Amino acid sequence: MQETRAELVSRLAKAAGIKPLEPEKTKGLFTDESEIPAWAAGYAAALQQAGLLQRREDGKFEPLGQATSAETAVLQLRIIEFHQH
Repeated sequence: MQETRAELVSRLAKAAGIKPLEPEKTKGLFTDESEIPAWAAGYAAALQQAGLLQRREDGKFEPLGQATSAETAVLQLRIIEFHQH
């Protein structure tokens, strides 16, 4: 079973020790923010603010969309590079 984009960002951010942003700092980052589960919103926002997570078209995060293996690999690489600097 593939994981969703919300599950992916939460899992990778936690594994990398990246702290989620507070709820008030997640507003307006994604056009579909109302669809992002509360448990994932802070992690998605933290990764986006750090320049590690790109929005999809129209500024969406698409939290329930399936994470592709390419997205997973790219995000993992970006997190590794982030920690090396």
